[in-house]
Amino acid sequence: MTNLSVGLIDDDIEGKVLREILSHQGVLFEDIKPERRLPKKLPCVVFPTFSDGKYELAKKNCLSEKGIVVADEYVSLEELLRRFTGECDSSGESFLPADVNEMEHVLLDQIKAVFFDQGLPFLNKCSWPDSHRTCCVLTHDVDWLHYSPWHRAVFRRRSVPQLARLVYNSLFHKKDFGNNIADIVKTEKDEDVRSSFYFQPRYEENSAAVPPALKLLRDRNFEIGLHGYYAHRSLEKLRTQKQVLEKRAQLIVRGIRQHGAQFTHSLTWRHEAEAGFAYDLTVHSNEKFGFRAGTCFPYHLFDRERDMRLRMLELPTSIIDWTILFQRLSVEDALKQLRKVEAVVESYGGLLLACFHNTYMNNETFPEIVEIYASLLDDVHQKDYWVATAMDCCQWWLKRENARVAARLVNRSVVGETSAPSIPLQIETSEGVKVLSEVHEASFNIDLNNQS
Repeated sequence: MTNLSVGLIDDDIEGKVLREILSHQGVLFEDIKPERRLPKKLPCVVFPTFSDGKYELAKKNCLSEKGIVVADEYVSLEELLRRFTGECDSSGESFLPADVNEMEHVLLDQIKAVFFDQGLPFLNKCSWPDSHRTCCVLTHDVDWLHYSPWHRAVFRRRSVPQLARLVYNSLFHKKDFGNNIADIVKTEKDEDVRSSFYFQPRYEENSAAVPPALKLLRDRNFEIGLHGYYAHRSLEKLRTQKQVLEKRAQLIVRGIRQHGAQFTHSLTWRHEAEAGFAYDLTVHSNEKFGFRAGTCFPYHLFDRERDMRLRMLELPTSIIDWTILFQRLSVEDALKQLRKVEAVVESYGGLLLACFHNTYMNNETFPEIVEIYASLLDDVHQKDYWVATAMDCCQWWLKRENARVAARLVNRSVVGETSAPSIPLQIETSEGVKVLSEVHEASFNIDLNNQS
């Protein structure tokens, strides 16, 4: 009988980063502490950086010295820390790659090799519920509830007949081209999905539209979050804005995206956590597609100044409608960027998080944006993404992370216990066999001889 967990020595901030990336990959690990010895030695023990003390502790708890992995020989934990604090961006001229995920896989492959060299299967938690390989979160920033059809972004894309129709509808029918929230809700309900809307604490124009919009979203079980307005440096402003929106929406607000992607690393995350937010969506680029922090997984934000890994999550936004307008892309070119994001997310089994502003979701002013959004909805349905609100995604990720799974190899069977039977498991062997197993009870027994 062999324990199939990885031992983790985590006694400093870089150890917390190592814990973070192991959690991303669903690795089953047990904490190793100097004051206690594990009942049985493990096939693999990993720790962040080399020291004689850590190495000796690893030897005491590892079946073989060949199973000891020093993480910074394969990944730069300092670089990953910089990414998780927002101090450093993924590099890319027009598309920000998921290079953090690539780094994580280098370490993961080394850990797998340790297991396979000992003739052991490698077991990890699947990323998403019901064995979905990928997740999509749809979000909408409500910057305004009114939008003028005379904006240059509208004019440069419209033909003369289209402009004439805009003039007629605006001047004679007094049509509001900016709200669009009811239309978005109808479209998404027809597609059997729900999204997350982020409201500012105040609207100078068309403020009368706020109460019915909030009621509609609340009644339809859509998520309402805060679009923080120049509050990224002030705990007092964050608390006030959160309280104002909660009073108007008549619910607890758990998510935030700061307007204009404004943040001060460490300080903003600390204040948001203290204000009671569960997740943030701010670490993205308005001018580029892709992954600003280099990852398509939710990740814990780090407070570098206090050497803390916060409970609050960052959900990485990878495609925003404003980027399409900023780069002046055609529908064809914008769809190429969308498919590029999808390809990265699908290759790592990660999260595709899109932001489409309510003001651009209008067929008369921005038909291209509406078309691209419809294509995204088609794609995630056809490719069987798990489509969730941001808060649903956050809650699942924390549940998965905190789920305790103990697994052992007994002859050719993987047996064990789990605290969260709803989380599917994946088993990989040196022969390349991958088994996706839905676990429905606290105890499980998976016979590898019956797998192909």
